Amino acid sequence: MNPYEILEVPPGASADEIKAAYHRLAKKWHPDRFIGAEKEEAERRFRQLAESFNMLKEAGRREEPGRVSS
Repeated sequence: MNPYEILEVPPGASADEIKAAYHRLAKKWHPDRFIGAEKEEAERRFRQLAESFNMLKEAGRREEPGRVSS
């Protein structure tokens, strides 16, 4: 799973670009917007979006200059 592909952003995307892409796609694929078999696909994609966003968000925090790990 490539989180950049799932969020439709390039690997060099900024934190703001990643966040905006996540919000845009989360609205598009929110399971409440679908019924039946489409809802199952939407749930799968929505989970992938959340996992991808969390992966990139965590990676961004580790790479911030001056951040002290606890």
